[in-house]
Amino acid sequence: MSAKFLPNIVFILLLNLIVKATYLFGIDLKIQNIIVTEAYGLYFTLFKFSYIFYIITDLGLTIQTSRLIGGEKYNNFSLFKRIAGIKGILAILFSFIVMAFSTTLQLDANATEILYFIILNQILTSSILYNRATIAGLQRFKTDGLLSILDKLIVILICGHTFLISKSDFDLLQFVQVISIGLFSTFIISGTLAYLFTKKTKATKVASLPVPQLIKAGLPFALVVLLMVIYTKVDAVMLKYLVNDHYQQAGIYASSYRILDALNIAGLLFSGILIPLFAKQISQQQSVKDLTKVGLYSLITIAITATTFFYFTANEILAFLYIDYASEWRLIGQLLLFNFIPISITYIYSSLLTSNNNTSALIKITGTGVVLNIFLNWLLIPNNGALGATIATLVTQSIMAILFVNSCNRIFKIKHTFTFWRKPMVLFIVNGVIGFVLTSYANLHWFYIGAIMTKLSLATAFGLGMVSKKDCVELAKAKLDTV
Repeated sequence: MSAKFLPNIVFILLLNLIVKATYLFGIDLKIQNIIVTEAYGLYFTLFKFSYIFYIITDLGLTIQTSRLIGGEKYNNFSLFKRIAGIKGILAILFSFIVMAFSTTLQLDANATEILYFIILNQILTSSILYNRATIAGLQRFKTDGLLSILDKLIVILICGHTFLISKSDFDLLQFVQVISIGLFSTFIISGTLAYLFTKKTKATKVASLPVPQLIKAGLPFALVVLLMVIYTKVDAVMLKYLVNDHYQQAGIYASSYRILDALNIAGLLFSGILIPLFAKQISQQQSVKDLTKVGLYSLITIAITATTFFYFTANEILAFLYIDYASEWRLIGQLLLFNFIPISITYIYSSLLTSNNNTSALIKITGTGVVLNIFLNWLLIPNNGALGATIATLVTQSIMAILFVNSCNRIFKIKHTFTFWRKPMVLFIVNGVIGFVLTSYANLHWFYIGAIMTKLSLATAFGLGMVSKKDCVELAKAKLDTV
């Protein structure tokens, strides 16, 4: 099984990276350049606003499904239908709540219509994730992997045909509607597959599904997700409330946030790999120290390489990407991208806490993040706009990383000392020197600077012992053993 699975998972991961990067920089970026920064800022704000309430569509039911589906206690087909019905009720509740709170945004008729479709898209996204959790719970990982990119692939095909063959453009409403088409198509396909797969499974035992207990079990996780969403998404919404500039600052903020989103793909992939590995080691009462080190060093190498490269070439990259780029965007982009370093640390250590079901610690830390981020945004945004939101985010993410590390050190007795963190610090300094020398004394295009910095950064990481071929192979083998 492992021999067949490894090529499949490598193929799925590469396909994910290619499709999602194409969507972010080939389609989403193109749309922003067509409709200009201010209009895209409206979309960015409305999306973040609706996402704050997103957990209402699920309340932790998806993670409960992935835990129960495929087991022997419940009839999988009955379980799938029952929870799907509950999610339908939650979708209606979500719609009413978002529309009720949206009155505070004072939207015009066009923006309200856009919000309608964004609400629909959030509901479809939640439903797709539930269908995929069901499919993955039945051990159909390749199908789940392909479904994870299907909606974006459909949007790429529709937009690509429009841009390249029809030679026409979209307005913002049409773009959101195209996203709805991609999501709805994926919802139908994933729902049909989940229905058929669960119907085919043999029911060894049939027990009544305790719906109240199921929702109660998922609420702590739902609260963690809600708090995490608030402190990572509220910035764009507060830009709307605190800066009256018709979403211009939100659009500038979104421009650099797109690059951060692209980097976060790596963090999500690492988290998805590490959670089952951590869970297995914890269940077998093994030390998680070595796995934590391998995961952190690998991801933070990517983070340091990407952020230092962008810091020295931000002006050139942003000017290349955006037709209405202005020099004021540079500092915002540089600081916003540095968030990926503490975010990478958070990905690793929050995955460890999640694997051990330390919901109490997760709630306390993310709750602190919410209070801190809202306070800093309220303090900094009125006079500094997008730059204030960027500083607030960087401070919040850095403190969150420290809290997550300290919590894991206390719970798991990992005790990562200064010596452990010295290697990433050395890599950061070396990359800074390399970036300074290349941009100050070498007359090179930013693409070649990136290639040289990446090669030298990886060589430095290998030289410091942060990453090695052996660690990568062992991580892959460990992942295969959990399947």
